Amino acid sequence: MKKLLSREKGVTIITVTTMVIVILVIIAVFGFYARNSVKMESFQGMKADIKEIEAKALLYYVDYKALPITNVNDVKDHFSFGDEEFRNPNDSDKYFKVDLNKLGVTKAYDTDYYINDTTLTVYANNPILINSKNYGRFKEQFDVFGTKQETDPMVPDWAIEAPSEMYTYDADNWITGVDVDFCNNPENRAKYSYYFNDAINWRNVIIPAYRANGEPVIGIRSSAFANVNINGGSIKIPATTKIMEASLFNGASNPHDIYCDGIIVDVNSFKGLGFNNVEEITIGPNCQIPDGDVVNGGVFSNAQNLKKVTIEGSSIGKYTFSGKCINVQNIYLLGSPTKIPEGAFKDCGKNATINIHIDANSNADERIFPSSITVFEKDCFNGSGITNLVLPSNTTEIGEGAFSNMGNRFQSLTVNSELQTIGKNAFYGNFNFRTLVYERRNNRFNPNLKTIGDSAFSQCGLSGTIYVPTQTTIGNNVWPNNVSIQRF
Repeated sequence: MKKLLSREKGVTIITVTTMVIVILVIIAVFGFYARNSVKMESFQGMKADIKEIEAKALLYYVDYKALPITNVNDVKDHFSFGDEEFRNPNDSDKYFKVDLNKLGVTKAYDTDYYINDTTLTVYANNPILINSKNYGRFKEQFDVFGTKQETDPMVPDWAIEAPSEMYTYDADNWITGVDVDFCNNPENRAKYSYYFNDAINWRNVIIPAYRANGEPVIGIRSSAFANVNINGGSIKIPATTKIMEASLFNGASNPHDIYCDGIIVDVNSFKGLGFNNVEEITIGPNCQIPDGDVVNGGVFSNAQNLKKVTIEGSSIGKYTFSGKCINVQNIYLLGSPTKIPEGAFKDCGKNATINIHIDANSNADERIFPSSITVFEKDCFNGSGITNLVLPSNTTEIGEGAFSNMGNRFQSLTVNSELQTIGKNAFYGNFNFRTLVYERRNNRFNPNLKTIGDSAFSQCGLSGTIYVPTQTTIGNNVWPNNVSIQRF
């Protein structure tokens, strides 16, 4: 009997122990799944947040040319959002805190979100640990771009780093002028010495992309810098500055170089004696220059000491550099323009020989135009310093007076196979123009040529027999007196 009870007692203890173990295992399993369920719920919330933020941030940038951030000082200068494998390899080193109110996003995961200024990739500030991995965002296959220098960052570093407190603003976030009290404060001079000495004497005018409160800087009001002397420094205007009014700097500025990527520029924005000494002007890829006219010129017509022009985009306005830009020596056409607009470089380099480049690093004696150009419009290089012209392969039209009135400077023209129209007076008055070439044959035009306008080659140095296609319509007084025409 005792043995039986002892055996039953042993069985009871084993049973109870087993049951306890089973219960503990069940509790542990439920706890594990509960914890992971919470993590997965948080992860799904983070994933939904990031997708919504990225989509709306892109639209916000398209509308405002600015990032939807809380404050330019809410920035992380390194990646700290989980494991490196979840980082976009194309990111720059700057991550700004997203202002969800600007995007109208109600977050599902309780964290702050940060956006990279170059790729617009969004990350959660508090990564989620799942299976020994810290997820700052969901796993994604990113395309690998080149280095940051090989890509076009949406907002350049200098526009983000430029302090906004140097300026005054209106309620619409337009710059109205300089903050005189701030700029005259000696305590600020060491920190802001790159920008100014005091409220009048500036070293460089750099327009910031954002105010300190994170709001984008929209534009610059007329005469905002009327009393500022730049004293041979730089003016830089990012694409985030969408509108610029007339007479921004008036007569006091005297910059050495200008970089302008603003979306819209008033034709009188850079007029005034203050631009007489500017030597280098760069038109950014996003800049849209309005048309000028033959009487009043264009945006940069007053730059009489201008030597270097760089155009990074695909277009500029009519008569942009016409008039007083007679000392231009180098023009860099780095985009893919389809035309050189009417009067754009009229009289440019009149006192010099102009070099045309498609490579930003070239210093060669060359006149190379982008192959994308189909039309040289009316008077585009009238009176300029072009000496030799090799037509781009896709050019179909040379407009009225496009390369006229160059005196002794213009010497030769090499025609392509696509040329169809030569406008009236196109090469008029180029006394030293003696060489016309098509496919290494002198004094010959291409077979596709349809029209040569009145006086197109009058007052030039061409001589002898010139071969013109049978179907080409020839205007009046086209040739010098000592030229004879042979049809083919």
